Amino acid sequence: METQLVRLDKPYQFICNPDGYFGFHIATLMVINSKEGEETPDVRSYPVIETEETPGGEAWMKWELKRCKTLCRQGESFTLADMGELIYEYFYIQHFSGLERIPYILRTNLKVNGIKMEMPKDDCGHTISEYEVELIFQEYTTKGLYSVYSPPFPFFFLSRFTTKKHDKEKYGIIDIDEAMEELLNMRNSYLTTLASAGLRKITFSTKDAQFLDFVDRLNQTAG
Repeated sequence: METQLVRLDKPYQFICNPDGYFGFHIATLMVINSKEGEETPDVRSYPVIETEETPGGEAWMKWELKRCKTLCRQGESFTLADMGELIYEYFYIQHFSGLERIPYILRTNLKVNGIKMEMPKDDCGHTISEYEVELIFQEYTTKGLYSVYSPPFPFFFLSRFTTKKHDKEKYGIIDIDEAMEELLNMRNSYLTTLASAGLRKITFSTKDAQFLDFVDRLNQTAG
């Protein structure tokens, strides 16, 4: 086995891994395994990351570079659209447990590493502080089992629930009231995390007449 360290130039890329860790990608550790009789060696690349806790850099040996995601570069801003894409297209797809924690983890890491969180602005240049999120309800082939989710921008929401007590016990899936609590916790996470950036209010809507009461109950809760 051979190793090779490839140092990178500034501005460094700010990246994250599926476990929810963030940092500046300052170098790449190449691990080369050559087997007798094989023409092409096995080459794996691991990012070396600089954080406040590891100013000299630390290799993420659990995750290859191809499994990590680039957010932005030093000196660039991270936008609200980027957050929605990150939570949906990366952490949700990677089956990250506890999506409601991602806004706080992300915001904290952006702040610690000097990266500005940029909120959308209206035509007059004012920060847009209130958003309406459409919730989409989809029933599984098993009747009474639903997923409720939103488009990833501006904010991604997701939960699954059953309307049948028997299925709750059989499949270990939460009921509709618990799903509502999950969505409210996710909303609170966004509001708390982005309050200093100008976010003030998130309301919900749906085109599904069956769940209008569900959405009304969400909106009746402060937030």
